[in-house]
Amino acid sequence: MRRRPIAAVLAAAAVAGTIAAARPAEAPTVRAVVVAADLPAGHVLRAQDVSALDVSPDLLPSGAVATGAVPLGRVVAGPLRAGQVLTDTAVLAPSLLAGHPPETVLATIRVIDPAATAAARPGDEVSVVAADLMGAGEASVVASRVHVVALPDGETGTVAPGTGQPVLLAVDESTALRLAEASVTSQLTLLLEQQTS
Repeated sequence: MRRRPIAAVLAAAAVAGTIAAARPAEAPTVRAVVVAADLPAGHVLRAQDVSALDVSPDLLPSGAVATGAVPLGRVVAGPLRAGQVLTDTAVLAPSLLAGHPPETVLATIRVIDPAATAAARPGDEVSVVAADLMGAGEASVVASRVHVVALPDGETGTVAPGTGQPVLLAVDESTALRLAEASVTSQLTLLLEQQTS
């Protein structure tokens, strides 16, 4: 008498197992950072501007920002739509002058002698010396104890012979003007200063 209920339970379990087996496996997802609302170009990214969303790996664009590396405080490069996955190119890179006084400008000089820039690194304090191209007059310091911000081409080894190593310096406006004038009439070199604590 008890076999029928047992048989019914077993049959129901078999049907349930068949249905579960027939269901497709859940598609894998990854956590993505998406824009919470439309953002205009120039907007400074804040925590409330983004949210996390599970998306298919196939929908994740190259350069997608990781949930633990949201670039808060950076400037949005172009208009962003709500729901758009945030990528590294959606925001501008940090300014090279970040941390410098507001009146600081970026001056670029070229140093022909590779030995003069071989020891220089971003953050170093240097003085810029100008020597007349015609050999007339004495060399003079045109910028004293200024900071190297970057050596763009030297970091990639693409400096063309005879063009000189570009050196980006953080200076005030008057020093930038002196450097620009000296770059036209003189050959520039660097003196690496002893770093002060």
